[in-house]
Amino acid sequence: MMSSTPDPIAVLERAQRDLKRTLVGHAIFVGVCCMGALLLRRFLRFPPLLAWTVYAVSLAVFSGDIARWVWCSRKLNRLREHPPAA
Repeated sequence: MMSSTPDPIAVLERAQRDLKRTLVGHAIFVGVCCMGALLLRRFLRFPPLLAWTVYAVSLAVFSGDIARWVWCSRKLNRLREHPPAA
């Protein structure tokens, strides 16, 4: 009989793909926010600090997803180097 436990490498590959898709979405969102901040800065004469604030806030808000992607990638690399015994 086949075991019903999923392959840990396949599970991590799926999680990494999902996290990568999430990070691409975050990057698009941050890009749109940066363009908006630059337009606001130009037309409303806001200080240059506005653009840097967008970068800092996005890094703080999305740091959890970035950390999960890094953790998943490292764990996946470790499992590929030393696969679990069957």
